[in-house]
Amino acid sequence: MQVQSYIPKFIHLADVDSTNNYVANLVRKGNIESGTVVSADFQQDGRGQRATKWQSMIAQNALFSIFLKWEKFQATDQFQISMLTALVIAETLERFGLQKIEIKWPNDIYADNQKIAGILIENELNGNMINSSILGIGLNVNQIQFDAELKATSMKLETGQFFVVPFVIQAIASKMTHKLNEFQSENNIYYTIKKEYLNKLKGYQKQVMIFNNLTKESYRIKVVDVSKTGQLLTSNEQNQLERFDIKDIVWM
Repeated sequence: MQVQSYIPKFIHLADVDSTNNYVANLVRKGNIESGTVVSADFQQDGRGQRATKWQSMIAQNALFSIFLKWEKFQATDQFQISMLTALVIAETLERFGLQKIEIKWPNDIYADNQKIAGILIENELNGNMINSSILGIGLNVNQIQFDAELKATSMKLETGQFFVVPFVIQAIASKMTHKLNEFQSENNIYYTIKKEYLNKLKGYQKQVMIFNNLTKESYRIKVVDVSKTGQLLTSNEQNQLERFDIKDIVWM
């Protein structure tokens, strides 16, 4: 994994359809530098994984995208970007005093068993290489009211403190820079990222309940690993190894 070196450039918008879309438009125009961070007070069409919507009250949360230009990065290794981004957010939240931070496969961030952040990564491929990535991040910061079915939380709910949203965004962007530099200096980058990711992975080496969309059954599994391409590797109650893609299971 190699990324072009950069000093983060920040663009702030009051209102936008989505920060990922805004960045993508800049990419098409050739008018964006690697490391640019685009944030917004409100997204009209904030998106999550699997076409879900990201709900957020105006100016209370961190809604932003980071653009990264890569060098010599194989398309088959793109799950590293997902793991790395999730780790950066998890470690930044811990720095701000939050506890019980976990990564729910593949890259949702949970605090005390409630969702606090989501990530949507869009990669631009050139043949078998990744040319660039847009890391879309939604982090609940100061919002304290959520729809009950969302089972969501925020930095303020978890700590009782008010946070300055731009400072939180800058902290994550700075942590991303640090992580990228750290991993570029190592030979076995994938294994370093994966070890840290598994240490924070929700359900790792524990029994959890899932609904299998393929067999239409509910049962307990133990998360044992993730593959290099991002599949979840689990062991069922009969000690049989199973592999799942993101749409295959629902966590109970």
